[in-house]
Amino acid sequence: MVYNFLMFFCVMLFLYVLIGIFVLPFKKVFKRPASKWFSWKKIGTGFIAVMLLGVAAPHTETKAQLANDKQEEVASSNSESRHAAAESKKKAATKAAVAKKAAEAKKESQEKAQAESESKKKAAAKKASSTSESRRAAEASSEKKAQAESESKAKAASEKAESVSQSESRSESSSLMAASRSASRKTAQEVASASTTRAQETQTSKTTNRSYQETGDVNTADAPHFVGNKNSKIYHAYSQADYHMKASNAIYFNTEAEAQAAGYRKSLR
Repeated sequence: MVYNFLMFFCVMLFLYVLIGIFVLPFKKVFKRPASKWFSWKKIGTGFIAVMLLGVAAPHTETKAQLANDKQEEVASSNSESRHAAAESKKKAATKAAVAKKAAEAKKESQEKAQAESESKKKAAAKKASSTSESRRAAEASSEKKAQAESESKAKAASEKAESVSQSESRSESSSLMAASRSASRKTAQEVASASTTRAQETQTSKTTNRSYQETGDVNTADAPHFVGNKNSKIYHAYSQADYHMKASNAIYFNTEAEAQAAGYRKSLR
């Protein structure tokens, strides 16, 4: 406190001396009356006082001032340590935020990679399913084609067998006619009667076949001669166990040889 007062007084005296040095020559040049406030004696005394105060003032600093300065230094040191701690915390928080962002970016990258992997797996599964479906469709088409070819071959064989049967029937008719000419009238009548009976049976067979085709169902026990199934390639005799089939699948033969020549086998029942 004393040191501050002395320094203030020293500054005021210095200003007084400085102003007096400018004022006194000004009044002498312009011949102004002398002032009671400024004189060379007063200015000299003030200058000497300033010099003495400037030398004596630093020694007036007391122990309390030193203690106060020490407290200020401690406070400044504490402030600096606090500032350093705050900076350290700030750096730690920044580092933690950077680490958190890096972890989030890594997690996001992993999730993205996993999503891409799942998408690829789904695409592969879809492609495999499409390939399997196309294979199944090709196999089904091949089976249908093979079945159509088989049916076509069976139909051709049946037509061929029918033509052979017709030719045999014609040859038999010719031989019967020759026999009837060379034999007696009685024999001719018997042959004619047998031929008429056979024609009736054939007509009955055709009529029965036509009725089965119209009704849509065939009973092998009621059908004449031999009935074949186009799908199973099996023929049934009227003397065997009763068997029902669709009329669209039925084919008729006059003899077993004719059925076997068309590629059919006899039913085991």
